[in-house]
Amino acid sequence: MFAEVMGNGQIVLPPDILARLNLKPGDTLKISEEQGRFYMENPSMAAYRRVAKAFEGEAEKAGFHNEGDLMAYLKGVRKEVRGY
Repeated sequence: MFAEVMGNGQIVLPPDILARLNLKPGDTLKISEEQGRFYMENPSMAAYRRVAKAFEGEAEKAGFHNEGDLMAYLKGVRKEVRGY
């Protein structure tokens, strides 16, 4: 896949790449480099991955081992907040 570099240094990405990155006009594109390779990603997805990594394993530490555990907890919280 190729992108066109304009005279002012701007890069024009193909529409299918913009769609896969979920980018629209005016959005920001994160470009990073590792060992001579460049990677592009949607910054909001990069932030989501950082948050997900930070919370990795926390559910198990809190006693949630499956979705049923979480749903039971939420049901209890709702009951406590609503008073019934």
